[in-house]
Amino acid sequence: MRAPMSWLRQWADVPATATGEDVAAALVRVGLEEEGLHSGGTTGPVVVGRVLSADPEPQKNGKTINWCSVDTGELARGEEPRGVVCGASNFTAGDLVVVATPGRCCPARSRSRRARPTATSPTA
Repeated sequence: MRAPMSWLRQWADVPATATGEDVAAALVRVGLEEEGLHSGGTTGPVVVGRVLSADPEPQKNGKTINWCSVDTGELARGEEPRGVVCGASNFTAGDLVVVATPGRCCPARSRSRRARPTATSPTA
């Protein structure tokens, strides 16, 4: 059975700093068996950002991408917000989203990279 840490914390006194490995070791110490630990697999710089704007742009293949302006702390530092190209459509301006910054790895181990502005890019 898979049990997320958030669920375990609802039903047991699990310290906020405890990792999955800590919980598994504690379960084994009291005689229970763990079959394995599963994580999201994402590594590297992943942050939360607020969508400032999203400009949809239809593509030749019939899909739509969004040229987004996302604040991941830049505005507080007096910098320009981050430009993000996104294929999702389940968000609007003002929403908080997860932003995978250049250099992070997903479970498939594909590495994100900084995109080069193009002639059709609103930031070009």
